[in-house]
Amino acid sequence: MTVHELKGKFNYCMHGLGAFAGVRQTNTKEAFLRWYKKGVKVFEFDIGKTDDSKYVAVAHTVDEKSMRRMEVFEKPDIYAYDWFMKQTLFSLSTKGLTPISLQNIVDMLSDYKDAVFMLDLFGMFAKEQILKFLEALTFCIGEKKELHERLLIEAYTTETVALISKSGYKGIYCARYEYNTGENDVESVISFLKENDIFFISYPFMYTEMFPGEIEKYSKSGMTVFSRTKYNNKNKKLIESGVSVNIVSYVFEKKVCVFQYMRYMLACTRRLLAKIYVIIKKKKRGNYGSC
Repeated sequence: MTVHELKGKFNYCMHGLGAFAGVRQTNTKEAFLRWYKKGVKVFEFDIGKTDDSKYVAVAHTVDEKSMRRMEVFEKPDIYAYDWFMKQTLFSLSTKGLTPISLQNIVDMLSDYKDAVFMLDLFGMFAKEQILKFLEALTFCIGEKKELHERLLIEAYTTETVALISKSGYKGIYCARYEYNTGENDVESVISFLKENDIFFISYPFMYTEMFPGEIEKYSKSGMTVFSRTKYNNKNKKLIESGVSVNIVSYVFEKKVCVFQYMRYMLACTRRLLAKIYVIIKKKKRGNYGSC
């Protein structure tokens, strides 16, 4: 599969590689393998940067707050790449999950030849940040230029997504997100994107109520539309809106959805208990200096 084959079909894309044991957006190898084995072929990775300027899969930063979310409590002098890659993630909510580097992502894309990857660069809003990331990605890809056809890079401004396209990669523009809820001239945006050879849009479905008809304009213009929901329970509405790829955390199978939902909720309960433990641990550290 290539990115060009997504239009006109209905696919699932796992958000942050999908939920694993009740934890969403783990961006870990175990989550990828779980959903790939279930037949999903499209995956979204959140990309963050370590203190020594190397890229890893994480939502969305490598710092104390994000590491606490991932149930890692050690506080190193710097949040370096080598340190991050040695960590066991989500060890309270799961048996422990494996982190992923940018090089790992490229290697996985090379190994799983029927998969399409989308790299989310949320937080990298400046052109300089995008250029540095593209430099690192190009180094990892090396001579495997064929991988470009199965790789989408998501950016959050028209200027940065155009920069991605001019660099020889396939850009996907996030048309709506929490920092972009003002009025947009959709026709002008579409014209700009097409002029820069960009034909992929990311559009969280929650904004369709605030901006009715907008997602349909992108779809009817020929754009391949990705749209994020929590679960796969809005398929009919998504298809009617022209969505080709539904970004989700969990895909429930119709015949066993009740059983799967109950099992998922049990896993979420364990995750909730882990979160409570993290909060208590943080408070103790604040009161006594360490724990």
